Amino acid sequence: MTATTAVASGEWSEHVALVFARLDERQQRWVGGLLSAVLGRGGTKQIAALAGLDPQTIRQGRIDLQRPREDYPDDGRVRRPGGGRPALKKKTPPLSRR
Repeated sequence: MTATTAVASGEWSEHVALVFARLDERQQRWVGGLLSAVLGRGGTKQIAALAGLDPQTIRQGRIDLQRPREDYPDDGRVRRPGGGRPALKKKTPPLSRR
């Protein structure tokens, strides 16, 4: 049985959900991109539906897998430095005292 047939028949549904529930964001993106590449045409849509991810996340995973490994150091971080919300101190203007 080919991978495409297995996905179409629903045999992977439980397994994919189980695996993706235990991965962090970056790992989900990479595994989703890898599975999508294995499936070929239409794989992005199928894996996005099975894993509950946005198709753009799957496409980004395929792009990430083509980049050199040095671009993704194993420093314990899931996201690159500088991402996320600004610190509350920077965001809130100081209160004036009367």
